[in-house]
Amino acid sequence: MTEEESLDARTSKEKRSVVEKVNMDTIAPDITLIQELLSAQVPLNRVIKLFQGRVEEREVNTIAKRLVYAAPKEEDGSTNQDGIKTNNLSILGMSILERSQSVTQDSEFIRNHTENLSKDAPDEFLDPLFQTIMRDPVVLSSGHIVDKSTVLDNEGKLKFRTCPWTREPLREQVYPLLEKVNKLKEFKLQRVKAMVDTASRLLDDMDKPDCYQNLNDFYMLQSSAAIFLVEIGTGTYKKTELMLAELNLAAWEKSAANSIPTDLVPEYQIKSTAGFVAKLFVRIFQALPPPVLVQDGGGIVEHNNNTTQLEQHTDEKNEKRKTYLKKVTLLEQKARAAIEEREFDDAIEWCDACETVVTLCGGDLAKVLLVDRLRLDIGLEKGDVDLMELQ
Repeated sequence: MTEEESLDARTSKEKRSVVEKVNMDTIAPDITLIQELLSAQVPLNRVIKLFQGRVEEREVNTIAKRLVYAAPKEEDGSTNQDGIKTNNLSILGMSILERSQSVTQDSEFIRNHTENLSKDAPDEFLDPLFQTIMRDPVVLSSGHIVDKSTVLDNEGKLKFRTCPWTREPLREQVYPLLEKVNKLKEFKLQRVKAMVDTASRLLDDMDKPDCYQNLNDFYMLQSSAAIFLVEIGTGTYKKTELMLAELNLAAWEKSAANSIPTDLVPEYQIKSTAGFVAKLFVRIFQALPPPVLVQDGGGIVEHNNNTTQLEQHTDEKNEKRKTYLKKVTLLEQKARAAIEEREFDDAIEWCDACETVVTLCGGDLAKVLLVDRLRLDIGLEKGDVDLMELQ
């Protein structure tokens, strides 16, 4: 490069720097307003439209992601490092996920979004002492609301006898708030759906090379979702429980089919892979609608009206069950593969997994997983069973 070309390059760079500074000075007030609007829970797509032509969509998305990244400044988690209120950051995180396919590869965003889904909530659902999402809100005799576990021990006695806020003596009785309990359940159900949606997006990305860094976040999401479902009431929302179990099974299948680093797989899965998979199938079959009796023509025996519609609904239910009746044979296939490799401990573990599913789910599964025959074959191959004696 000549001296003249070098001078032109420096001049051009200085000009760009000046232009960028002017642009930043121009949009700086807009950036502050964008932060405030997003913090006030104005939908991301609405904010983008409001600043169309003034601030690029990419810049608005960057501001939104920075809010999700931001670590809480205060112990109560109410203010981020920019001093902006950040209630319901999980809603903002979901909006970013919906607008950007590549954001699932941003491990920092996913990690913060996962934590927000698990812990972030409106103030009315947070225990005022521990700043955690309540499970069973009750009202004290002083009129203040806390989670039941905050104020009562395992024996149902008060942990403290003076109200932390009013300093007045507390009566022994605490009073349940059924309306708030129901609102909490609805909030947690919506949060579980958001977790399932996020986990599904992470799972789709696992087909891409070097995209397993989010596997820990996937398992953290499903663990948090499972906790919320237990708090809501296991068996209450079977469709959501089924979706969560299906995602876990799909993640395990992808992990088994690809080389996944051991440190990315939960310890409980490594210790007993067969037991882990058996529990997934149990969750799936317990969440599936029960099999429906059908006539040869496909109609429901006990129903005579609206036959065509009922047949279609029945076929859809049974088809889903048939799919998993085929898939559950994977347990027996794993056991037989272990027998062929003479890994008898593994074979017994997979056979136990078959028995777990049959015992807990029963019904048509006993015809699919032939546990007794499988144990017999293991015994024959090990030499523990004499075929002549059997005859």
